[in-house]
Amino acid sequence: MSPTHMPVLNLLNQFLKQVSGPMSSRIVEYAKAHPVFRRYFLVLPGRWFHAVDLKIRKDVLENKRGKEKRGKDRRVDDDTAIDVGAKLMSEGIIFLIAGLGVMAEVTRSGRNSASRDKVKREQMEKLIGKKDEISLALEKQAHMINKLEKLVDEYTGLTAKTASPEDGKKNE
Repeated sequence: MSPTHMPVLNLLNQFLKQVSGPMSSRIVEYAKAHPVFRRYFLVLPGRWFHAVDLKIRKDVLENKRGKEKRGKDRRVDDDTAIDVGAKLMSEGIIFLIAGLGVMAEVTRSGRNSASRDKVKREQMEKLIGKKDEISLALEKQAHMINKLEKLVDEYTGLTAKTASPEDGKKNE
């Protein structure tokens, strides 16, 4: 990739970051305003993340301090779960948009690579065609050389026959 394309990609990357932030904020606000979305897309993921986070923290502390008696984990309240779920959703949307950008770049790169391969194949086919033409011309020239050598041999043979009787007459 040439260096002139890099600023364009950097600008595109910054544009995606700028667009995805407000977009994810709007989606989160929509989810907070609607009970079904709030429950399934904010509260449940927020509680799940809180439980996983709490379990990991307790396991790390137990490994550092040794085995301790574990208390029962408290369930997180809805407001905290909504905040955690909103952060998860916001980050997920940003990563989704970034992933789509990467997939688009990979697809574009694949198309460019395929077109370059096609051009190389066409060039190779042209070179093979030229090689075949040259080989054919070389065979024709070799055949012509053989014919000419035969003609030269025949001519020298004829001149030798005609020259020998004259040479004999001159010597006598």
